[in-house]
Amino acid sequence: MNSKIILAKGIKVDKEYNNVLNYTEGQMLTLMRSSEHIVNEANNYSFIRGARKSLFVGFTYEECLQANYIAFQNPDYSNKWFFAWIDEIIFKGSTRGVEITFTIDSWTTWFNKIAIKPCFVVREHTNDDRIGKNTIPENLDVGDVVEELYDEINFSITDGEFTRDYYYMIMTTFNPAEGSNGDFVGVNRVNKNIFGSKIYAFSGTSLGVTWLRNFIIATNKASKIDSIENIFIAPASLIENIGTTERTGYIGPGETGEYKFLEINESNEALISTYNFTKVTSYSDFTPKNRKMFCISI
Repeated sequence: MNSKIILAKGIKVDKEYNNVLNYTEGQMLTLMRSSEHIVNEANNYSFIRGARKSLFVGFTYEECLQANYIAFQNPDYSNKWFFAWIDEIIFKGSTRGVEITFTIDSWTTWFNKIAIKPCFVVREHTNDDRIGKNTIPENLDVGDVVEELYDEINFSITDGEFTRDYYYMIMTTFNPAEGSNGDFVGVNRVNKNIFGSKIYAFSGTSLGVTWLRNFIIATNKASKIDSIENIFIAPASLIENIGTTERTGYIGPGETGEYKFLEINESNEALISTYNFTKVTSYSDFTPKNRKMFCISI
């Protein structure tokens, strides 16, 4: 008559095993006996059979109604503790007490007794949930894109050579302004980043568009059009601190097509200025708990 029962409340594990606690037997007992969860316990019961899935207890009906989880042990036969969810509380009268029906929690009861073999993990929780740390696509339907806010870079409306607040940029391995010596084979360092090509900037004006066009025509005339890797626009604040050299070229001998541009100096090590965009971390009606939600591809 020394079998033990612990009655506990608020134990957050479910019968579908969607949420489990990776606790040892001792940790689980400590949790159940904590002030937050303990309802009552006793150690004067006869042998308790888990297979019967019900037992009579001497706890009050009110105490039993508070509980959602029990643990029991038969010390005369084994030190093993069994854990179970409470399914139903049945009042049997003042003399017979209360009957508790239960379902054994197989995970908590047996998992630490299993020798786990190597396995392929399909999915697991991450210990590092910083934004941008986990970027593998989830293939989730995120619905329509809704704009919460935007950042605006204001461009100057004053025309003139290199006076606009942005530049037309071209990344290439050939500079037609240098003629047959314009091929670049080497390493270019910009903003302490390494590139295998040169980067040139053209005025963000209508004249700059003409210069860029003439630069491309001259490149094509030299049969080097494949050397152009990328063309893009960059705010002036991103390159204004980098050393530059103004260069001038022409489409070809005897032709009037001129182009002017800035060459980013290879030897300059100054950091470029940065533009800090406002990072959205919450939305009008939703704040993500899992930070990977900020990295879902649209």
